[in-house]
Amino acid sequence: MNLLRWPEFHRAAPDIAAVGRRLLYRPDRGEVAILATVDHHGAPRVAPVCAVFTEAGLYVLASAGTPKVRQLERDPRYALHAQVGADDHEFQIAGRSRLLTSAAERAEVLNAVPFDSFDPEDPIFELLIGSGIVVSWPAPDSPVRLRWAARRYSTGLRSKTSSNVRASSRLSVQTSRSAADPLCNLSETVGASGPKRRRNRCSKASARPSRMPCRMPSSCARRIIPAMVLFSSG
Repeated sequence: MNLLRWPEFHRAAPDIAAVGRRLLYRPDRGEVAILATVDHHGAPRVAPVCAVFTEAGLYVLASAGTPKVRQLERDPRYALHAQVGADDHEFQIAGRSRLLTSAAERAEVLNAVPFDSFDPEDPIFELLIGSGIVVSWPAPDSPVRLRWAARRYSTGLRSKTSSNVRASSRLSVQTSRSAADPLCNLSETVGASGPKRRRNRCSKASARPSRMPCRMPSSCARRIIPAMVLFSSG
């Protein structure tokens, strides 16, 4: 399973990582994000956290005895969603966490914490990354999705891989081809040899009934945090 630390993720998907760094990090204070974990029933649970960056990786601190600590210790799968930016950018990563046990590594993270409300004895988890996505809205009806996933990475959900991508990871860009027909999408896969058109599918009105796309107004996007993440217990 190819899970990357933040510097490796930044090299593999620099455009996605740049948006994530901007939305997750403030040098003068913590930036709240939503961490999704898996409870003992296999159901998702979300909680606010503040991400911490060092030169080595991306981390979160959690108070000892909290549900998210118990859940990450039992099942390391997670998803992290940043708050929606002022420009309506959305950022999310998913993967598995790693509990820090080295005193030197813990000290490095504690020295990088940009906020004061933490206990130096709190558990610290590094977030290892298996997938990432950025969504931007250049027009109200035209979202642009930039996705990246490590090869052979699995969160327990079904995933699709492309045999045409020879690199160790894949990066795909999805844009809306027609605002009038939300079922007509263009998807590209970016690999070692450059962009390749993977699939071009356009539904016809006679094939299936039309349906209205679900759009979130920009005014609402700035007030709420979309953090619905589904995990499979199998």
